[in-house]
Amino acid sequence: MKPNTNQPDFRNPIGLKVLYEQYSPRLFKFCLSFVKDEQAAKEVVQEVFVTIWEKRNSIEIKGNLEAYLVKLAKFKMIDNYRSTQRLEKLYATLEVNKTSEPTPEDHAVFENTKKQDLSTIKELPKKAQKIFFLSRKKGLTNKQIAQNLDVSEKTVEYHIKNSLKRFKASLLPHK
Repeated sequence: MKPNTNQPDFRNPIGLKVLYEQYSPRLFKFCLSFVKDEQAAKEVVQEVFVTIWEKRNSIEIKGNLEAYLVKLAKFKMIDNYRSTQRLEKLYATLEVNKTSEPTPEDHAVFENTKKQDLSTIKELPKKAQKIFFLSRKKGLTNKQIAQNLDVSEKTVEYHIKNSLKRFKASLLPHK
């Protein structure tokens, strides 16, 4: 709901474009003052307007629209910062693991996973086993598998999708 009639109606594409043209330069300067990187500031501004568009039917802005956009930009910058921090920690962990030799525990986990995978494959129907083998071990395309087994590509996709679901379920901790 718009608080006043001077605001563009962001629920339609033209209104969103007007809103973007009106507020994006100020929002960009605001974001740039925090992130100190033009590309990152542009991305935050884009994320703000994408969010406005995606939630256009549920957003009710009560009060100042610019204040709402600024607050949304702050939240986006915080989310991006947290995401960056998590990625940096992950990369640091990967770098440490990349340089270290596998431990006996790593080997045990690998062997256990391998046994679990073989067990999951054996539980698949024979046709699904063959399709999965041709896809994952031989590297054939769905089209090649379909021609080789004289089935439709949809059948191949179906069996691969279901096989992958079973693998995913087997990797999840059981309650």
